[in-house]
Amino acid sequence: MTLANLEALGIEIELPPNAVYHDDGVVDNMWAHSVNLMGCCCSCALSPLEFERGVGLPVLGRVQLIHVANVRHYHLFYLKRVSALTALLKGHEETHFMKSVDRLNTRNLTHLSEVLQREHGLVVNLNDIYDKEVAASIGGIHAALRAGHSIIRLNQFQGYSGYLGARKYFEAIGGRTRT
Repeated sequence: MTLANLEALGIEIELPPNAVYHDDGVVDNMWAHSVNLMGCCCSCALSPLEFERGVGLPVLGRVQLIHVANVRHYHLFYLKRVSALTALLKGHEETHFMKSVDRLNTRNLTHLSEVLQREHGLVVNLNDIYDKEVAASIGGIHAALRAGHSIIRLNQFQGYSGYLGARKYFEAIGGRTRT
């Protein structure tokens, strides 16, 4: 059994036999790192403009899947920002990773949902949230709170993908934390 340590979320998850987790950490250039992962000779590489056009927002973090033989390599990377946003980004991308590595089984997000209830009093089943960006941002807010940032400090990131929807879940419990 192989485990992935998701530092920002404060949990470990079991990986399927054909999956490998890579926390590439902070990168200087999202597009360049993505192209480097695909290989410099890859004809399917997107231009920097095409890379960002798909989401309509600047790409601040990413989980990139690379297939090598019969193994799925999940690379998580993000841009360095002020510490609260870096924690938010990493937790957001770790939550996306949990969902993508466990598509046919809900145990990973169920485990994170249990952590959210235990640490914040937040009763939510992340598997039931339709908007994947909101679900990932709930994980991101959790990571930022674990890193010692306050809900009020996080308000400056309202434009971040899924943040406002995620924030509503924490407002419903008064923004309290137990960490």
